[in-house]
Amino acid sequence: SLVVVLGLVSLRHVAASFTETIKASSPFFTVVAAFLLTGEKTEPVLLLALVPVAGGLAVASAGELSFSAPGFAAAAAANAVECVQNVFCKRLLEFGSRDG
Repeated sequence: SLVVVLGLVSLRHVAASFTETIKASSPFFTVVAAFLLTGEKTEPVLLLALVPVAGGLAVASAGELSFSAPGFAAAAAANAVECVQNVFCKRLLEFGSRDG
């Protein structure tokens, strides 16, 4: 799948620990994907809780010895694709539960 390919590209360019750090930001990506794709709004308190996640990713990226733009882009893209997939799966499950 695309997520696997992007993950492997990321691992080719950056350390596995950095790739996993980027994946840890998936709550941030999920909120963005849910808003852009479905218009789902997140409570302000929850959005505020995501600020440290985004800040931590920025700090980790700035201090990462193995940082490379292609590796970061591939890991972020893999994360984003996986989050989009999760948003669509949630939506499909919601529609399926209404039919049953």
